[in-house]
Amino acid sequence: MDPLTTGDYPKSMRSLVRTRLPKFTTEQSKLLIGSFDFIGLNYYSTTYASDAPQLSNARPNYITDSLVSPACKDSNLLSFYQFPKLHVYIIKNDHG
Repeated sequence: MDPLTTGDYPKSMRSLVRTRLPKFTTEQSKLLIGSFDFIGLNYYSTTYASDAPQLSNARPNYITDSLVSPACKDSNLLSFYQFPKLHVYIIKNDHG
């Protein structure tokens, strides 16, 4: 959301992604700020992740940028262990 609210990416993202992250011109930043009428979120699934600081030494790419190791290695696998317990409860007990 930072580009849409501040006109630039967060500092943490800039420090991780470095030169691979494009820079906005001053004009682009001005156009970005507040350029939304509605923000929606599609939430399909979740998975647990653990801190993986060793990835900071890995070859930079979009998979290692987050510095986390996902619990589920297969992104096509949707198992109940991926879902927080509340969501499993809702799925099992939703009666209408």
